[in-house]
Amino acid sequence: MNKVLPLISLFIISMISIFYWTLISKNELYDAKNDTSIKLFKSIDFIITSDEDGFYYTNDLYNIFVFGETQNEVEDCLYDELKFQYDSYATENDDNLDSNAKKLKYNLLSLFDGNA
Repeated sequence: MNKVLPLISLFIISMISIFYWTLISKNELYDAKNDTSIKLFKSIDFIITSDEDGFYYTNDLYNIFVFGETQNEVEDCLYDELKFQYDSYATENDDNLDSNAKKLKYNLLSLFDGNA
């Protein structure tokens, strides 16, 4: 016996909103290595999708994919991910990074200080 989902359920399951979001809140990170705050130099565009589980923010240039059940939760995760990437790549010596990691490093540096 085949079960048929109600039409409204199919609509909700297939409904995904996609739009761009620019990071404007939490526009600085704390650089522990240099004991200083780093201000965001330019905006970041994200593709945001949402479904019944929550929100997904993605940006391929910065290798970011974060999830949160609420907008506030996903924004906190996004901040944590940017902080992790900055600490892991942007402050690392080039000799310790492969070519993809170097590309990410310089993308991050240009995002936060505009010098790369």
